[in-house]
Amino acid sequence: MAWDEKYGAHRLPSSREWQRIRQAVAKRAGYQCESLMRDGSRCTFVGAECDHIADRNDHSMQNLQWLCSWHHAMKTKREARAGVMAARARNMPREPKHPGLI
Repeated sequence: MAWDEKYGAHRLPSSREWQRIRQAVAKRAGYQCESLMRDGSRCTFVGAECDHIADRNDHSMQNLQWLCSWHHAMKTKREARAGVMAARARNMPREPKHPGLI
C-alpha cells in the first residue's frame, strides 16, 4: 500500500487550476458561507474555505461548497471524529471471547 493511500493523502488540481475552481465556487456562493443553520437559514458569515462535500478527489462544482472558517472547522472535526470511530469499530472483536476461553 502506498503512503498516500495509507494516510489518506489526496490530490488537488494544479495550483492555478485550483485557484480558478476555488474562485468559481466563491462567486457561485456570492462569497457567503453556504452552510445552513438549524432553522434552515443560510449562515451570514463571509466564506473563506472551499470545501469538498463528499469525495475529496472529486473537484467538480457539484462536490464543492464555500464555507466560513467556523463551519469548515466544525465539518472537519465531525469528519475526523467519524474516522476515529470507524477505525475503532474495525479494531473491535466481532464476538467477545467466552470468559472460559481466555
